[in-house]
Amino acid sequence: MIVGTNPSCIETPKIEKIDNPIFNHFTPLYIPGFDVKDTTEMVKRLGSGMGLKFDETIYAKLTEDFGGHPFLIRHVCSLLSKELDNLDRPVKVDRQSYQSAKNKFIQSHSNYLDMILGVLQGFYPDEFDMLTMLANNDHTTFNEFAEMHHSFTQHLLGYGLIQKNIAGYDFKIDSIQEYLLQLSRYKKPSNTLSEKWQEISERRNLAEVKLRKIVRMQLRAAKGHDNARQIVLDIFGAKKKLELSGLDYNDLFSPNQSQIYFLDLAKIVSKEWDVFKHIFSNSKQETFKGLDFINQSRVDAHAKDITDHEFAYFRICMSKIEEDLEEFS
Repeated sequence: MIVGTNPSCIETPKIEKIDNPIFNHFTPLYIPGFDVKDTTEMVKRLGSGMGLKFDETIYAKLTEDFGGHPFLIRHVCSLLSKELDNLDRPVKVDRQSYQSAKNKFIQSHSNYLDMILGVLQGFYPDEFDMLTMLANNDHTTFNEFAEMHHSFTQHLLGYGLIQKNIAGYDFKIDSIQEYLLQLSRYKKPSNTLSEKWQEISERRNLAEVKLRKIVRMQLRAAKGHDNARQIVLDIFGAKKKLELSGLDYNDLFSPNQSQIYFLDLAKIVSKEWDVFKHIFSNSKQETFKGLDFINQSRVDAHAKDITDHEFAYFRICMSKIEEDLEEFS
């Protein structure tokens, strides 16, 4: 018996240019997920010891949302218990409490979902792409892949990530679909102008909040309070500089008090590159070029339209800046 997290060792014809002696020699068997009965038994037994009494409808929801995956079910229940720490035990877990814990789990504990998807990303990247297609309701492309490569869907079915019914393929672990939608929300085609503007505005505004915080903290740490304050004032024109001269350093970064803009932050990064060069992976020229294009792409910067080429370049620039800011924050 060979036990592992994936069957790649019996699916690879050659290993370092040598024929694999166990290639296609075994039929892989996947450990099935829990059904509602199994989930109910586990959650009731563990929950009772923690002072948690679940509404009967939640067992089915847990099984559906997490595909009967006991590891995920246990961790979302653990998070749910922590969310209810301020209540006297025993406590009744209703649908609202469960939904809140489930949403928080997907948003804040994605490392558990990453662990499950990591097998696909590492060993079966094509299947991972197919899963992303299915999450975005691109059933046509998914079905084309499924028809050409039956082994792809066998992996997804075996891992219990998808299921097949009369209507076609669908997710078995709904939380995985929700998580993939979050990961790929800026990769799917945006065909209408309003969709493009919505994405540009949303991503630019989120990046500006992070960039403002990083610039404020790093500049003061490197230059000291007074010098950092003077550097910020010097990027403004004489009139605006005079208007802001009475503000404290932190207030200069307040969008309500000083109206510091995205381009102002980009100018500070460019002018004081030595302070920020460890944050950005590109060169000074490429970083400022990207920040400048992101600023130009704001909704009020163009008359009425943004071409597909411009939008694609915006996504490239924005993804790089987001990655740099996320790694530092």
